[in-house]
Amino acid sequence: AAQAQSEQAGQSSAVATTIVVPEDIVHGVVASYVREQLAANASLDPEARLEIDVRWQGDILLNAPGEVDFEVRRLSSRPFRGPTVVRLVLHVDGELYRSMTVTVDCRAYRDVVVTTRTVRRGTLLDSDAFVVEERDVTSLKHGSFAALEDLGESQAARPIGAGEIVSHRHVEPIPIIHRGDDINMSVTTDNMFLLATGIAM
Repeated sequence: AAQAQSEQAGQSSAVATTIVVPEDIVHGVVASYVREQLAANASLDPEARLEIDVRWQGDILLNAPGEVDFEVRRLSSRPFRGPTVVRLVLHVDGELYRSMTVTVDCRAYRDVVVTTRTVRRGTLLDSDAFVVEERDVTSLKHGSFAALEDLGESQAARPIGAGEIVSHRHVEPIPIIHRGDDINMSVTTDNMFLLATGIAM
């Protein structure tokens, strides 16, 4: 994968003294490692579409001819979610030549329910205020809904802004009893049963 360049371009018998590791090779090696790590992560959403952006610019010049091998290591146990730093180690003919850090930005996208306008608290979640769109769910902490049918018979537990992903913390069941309703209250023990009427507060 590495490309050798001779300092004496005019002589065909010249021995290469500089190895150029192209930028796209660095990107490919690091991205392949990250994909392997993500594939081994059982908690990763199988429906998500992944984008891996290796933030490395420029070719790498090695002033030592030979066979170049690459090794990528994790610097922490932090999951590949958002910007993460890994270590790229280059070996030439089996000997450690150079070590560097490379930033990788991993993003997960999937279809989720989002709002088309502001939704007030208590609004039933069966209106035309919701659509399904592909969004970045990398940093989503409270879950999401993949289809409008997943909202079920529920209502907004809090106000939801326009264009916002509907998460589990936004949703609550439609209450059976509302403030002001007439209710029956009962207390039952082994030897007693009490029944009274009241108004729900």
